[in-house]
Amino acid sequence: GDNRVTLNGSIGEQLAINYDVDVSDLGSFSKDYSGMLKGAGRLAGTLSAPQVDMALTGRDLRIAGYAAGSVDINGQLLPEKTASELVLSARQLEISGRPVDSLDATLKGEIGEHQVMLQASMDKRSLSASLSGGWQEQKWRGQLGDVLIDLGPQGQWQQTDKTNLVFDAEQLQLESLCLQQESALACAQGSLGLKNIDASILLDRFPLAPLTAYLPAGVTVKGEAGGQIMLSGSAREPLADLRLSSSTIALHYSYSEDDDVVDTTLRDLLLTARADINNLNFDLQVAGDDIRSLSLNARLDNWRDASPRIVAKLDANIPDVAFLSMLSTEVSGWKGSAAADFTVSGLLSAPQLEGFIRLENGSAELRGAGITLQQLEIVARPSGAGRLGVTASAVSGNGKIELDGMLALDAKAGWPVSGSLSGSDFSALQLPGLDVVVSPDLTISGDAGMLQLRGTVVAPRAKVEIRQLPEQAVSVSSDVVIQGVENQSKKSLLQVDTDIEVLLGDAVSFSGFGLSASLAGQIALRVPPDRPATGRGVVKIKSGKFQAYGQDLSIENGRLIFSGALDDPTLDVEANRKIADVTVGVRIAGTGQSPEATIYSVPSMPEAEALSYLVIGRPLASATDAEGEQLKNSAILLGLKQALPIADQIGRAVGLDELGLDTSSTDTGAIMAGKQVGSDLYVRYSFGLFDRIGALLLRYRVNRNVSLEARSAEDQSLDVIYSRGRE
Repeated sequence: GDNRVTLNGSIGEQLAINYDVDVSDLGSFSKDYSGMLKGAGRLAGTLSAPQVDMALTGRDLRIAGYAAGSVDINGQLLPEKTASELVLSARQLEISGRPVDSLDATLKGEIGEHQVMLQASMDKRSLSASLSGGWQEQKWRGQLGDVLIDLGPQGQWQQTDKTNLVFDAEQLQLESLCLQQESALACAQGSLGLKNIDASILLDRFPLAPLTAYLPAGVTVKGEAGGQIMLSGSAREPLADLRLSSSTIALHYSYSEDDDVVDTTLRDLLLTARADINNLNFDLQVAGDDIRSLSLNARLDNWRDASPRIVAKLDANIPDVAFLSMLSTEVSGWKGSAAADFTVSGLLSAPQLEGFIRLENGSAELRGAGITLQQLEIVARPSGAGRLGVTASAVSGNGKIELDGMLALDAKAGWPVSGSLSGSDFSALQLPGLDVVVSPDLTISGDAGMLQLRGTVVAPRAKVEIRQLPEQAVSVSSDVVIQGVENQSKKSLLQVDTDIEVLLGDAVSFSGFGLSASLAGQIALRVPPDRPATGRGVVKIKSGKFQAYGQDLSIENGRLIFSGALDDPTLDVEANRKIADVTVGVRIAGTGQSPEATIYSVPSMPEAEALSYLVIGRPLASATDAEGEQLKNSAILLGLKQALPIADQIGRAVGLDELGLDTSSTDTGAIMAGKQVGSDLYVRYSFGLFDRIGALLLRYRVNRNVSLEARSAEDQSLDVIYSRGRE
């Protein structure tokens, strides 16, 4: 292919070879390789003591599990006892799937005595260190120094003193390496070898505040911990022991400035663990302000097997569960008490369960729904072999809801779940302008990846009031594509597939956009995961008023027919008013996104005449100039297609030669009113519907071929127009 490696020179007692590398496609050597490699250099010296000069550049490299956007290597490798220098610079690296922004390394010196400087950065964090030493008797002996770990918001850790280091092909020996951050200290020492491991890590006054970055929003943690990690055994059979303790851990939670503040303190925390190639042991003990006592200990035997054996026990006595507000910003204001006495034993794939986990006398606020769950009770108990039964109940408003479910502890089957959710007159939404009461009767099935909801939800009472649209509530046309903006939606870990029947009760009302109505009907609601909701059914407007054209119109017949997207139902609405023995009204058809309005009357009359009755309550002939303007604006509300002929009729009735809409521009529209004054002068005034700018036009005919046209708006102009027709 296009890959080239060129050698030019001689090989003898002395080497004298120039080389040139031009590999434009590493993928031609292996499917695991990609990228470009170029460079040049020289081989000199002897075969036993070669001298290498190099300047290599790589771009977009990928070799097995490693990748780099750019790599540059420059320097000289000289014979033993001669100082060499080698500089490595790499950017946009990927090492075993982990991104590294940059890596810089410099080697100076000879084999027996040299220095290495190292710097690396990733995700606003950095590491720098130096090594000085050399190879002696097949071992590298030297010192590790200048270690600085910058964790950004989590602070810096700096080496307290240089550390002696020895390693060879079989073992690494490290004297005490200590890193300090203010009063905190972390030290490591020992040896790591193929045959023997004997090492330890000591933590003293280790700060816990950096853990805030990994906690839910609004939660901060303060405190210190100490402990030790011991490593022993061998590379084939390692053993690790962990012991961490803290006398005081302060947790603080506040979702917003106006929100309730939750403060709690954990005391006497002790965590111990032991792990070898066969077994895992874990034990946690903690107490605190809200936690009288909590202990969790577990043991996994043969943990590398497909189905290890487990023995685990949870004991808890928690008088106040207020700290649960720290777990989620959507559920706050937790109250109540919790207790647990729960044991898991047997094969992890089919465990045996004993005991209970219980929350009682509880309450919690659901922010998104605007409701508070009262009399909240949750109990989890064994329900047969390998099954956990869960029952829960809560009161909201004047109603209650109950959950009865079951979780099968079967990881291979995806943790199957089943259950039912039922209730009556449960206040599900209490938000500004939205008050909904439901009586659900649902079944729940699925697993940890997908839940299915089936059944019926009756809404006996609901009140929707829309006083004004939120900012930027105008939807973007489906034709619009915004370049460079990607879909930011993220796939939820738990998918929910909903297929339910929604029935509207006798006390469901809607108020907004000039409409005030009582609703009834039912919709088959389908909400597949990661797809838009759809519905099939009919919502009827039982009675109501519709404010339009300055009038309160009575709705005698109205239906919203759903057969697809919820935001685009078919419309069938009729609203009218009565003036003496004349009934006039509006029929709205089409769809929610493309409505079509037409005027009708009984007895039948021209549409402009019917509009006059609808708007001013009198025949068109009796309309004043001001009322004619009002009628014209009302015609515009009907839509551009319907408005033009009606506006023409209104214009003739009030004495104008031209009254209509100018839609010649794609981004503006204008109302036009024009009058011919005499045989040579025409006057027209237009007013922009969107830019709100008025414009006056005067056109005067000088003679058969010449006219003067003057315009006055944001800018003024005078045009001389010459026209000549063909004979």
